Amino acid sequence: MWPSFIICDQSVKDILFDALALTFLYNLDDVAGDLSFLEDQWNGEMLGDMYGKMSEEPDLIAQLAEVRESQFTPDNIDMWATRVMAVLTWVLPIAFVVTTLLSKK
Repeated sequence: MWPSFIICDQSVKDILFDALALTFLYNLDDVAGDLSFLEDQWNGEMLGDMYGKMSEEPDLIAQLAEVRESQFTPDNIDMWATRVMAVLTWVLPIAFVVTTLLSKK
């Protein structure tokens, strides 16, 4: 059985890029990775214990979410960037059409 990306692709380059993408996705969950610079510093058991303790206290997660939303964090930047892009998705095409029509008069 041939993988579907080999049958659907148009050139050798497409097959190679798809194979590299699949390799990247396959290795994505490996924390240490090929470079293994996190091997000694990544303690999975400690992170699991921290998550277990945090999940036992329901107020703690709500408090952390409240602090995160009240401060200037990357989450807030992402939220505002999403809003700006949503507005520009509608404003820019309309502005383009209007300016094109006005310039033809």
